[in-house]
Amino acid sequence: MTIRRPEFDSDQRGPSLKFLSCKSRRSLWPWNRRRARLNEIQLQRTNGTISTQLLQLREQLRNKESYAAGLEILLRQRNERIDQLQGQLDQLRLKNNQSHEGAQHMAMFGGMMLDLNNAVAARQSVACAIG
Repeated sequence: MTIRRPEFDSDQRGPSLKFLSCKSRRSLWPWNRRRARLNEIQLQRTNGTISTQLLQLREQLRNKESYAAGLEILLRQRNERIDQLQGQLDQLRLKNNQSHEGAQHMAMFGGMMLDLNNAVAARQSVACAIG
């Protein structure tokens, strides 16, 4: 079923008729226009809600990226401090080993001195006994 709808053409004074289908006719009813307007308003609200959520998520992402950057700086500082302490530990171990070697050398030298003192003491006792 087709309905004639009056429309004005620029070259005519009166309305010209165009044929419309039933489907097109339904879109002309006022409640369909109102429903379309309500759907548009609801889509605008949904769009606004999503936009707000997007802004909130972007802000959260910025905060987390800032926090992660701070943690990276702390980690770098911590690693530098660990390397510094490791270097000090290596130096102290080296000094300890050198001191230990020196102590062993001194003990060995002291042992020689004791042996030499014993030898001198033995000579003196032999000299006293002979002489």
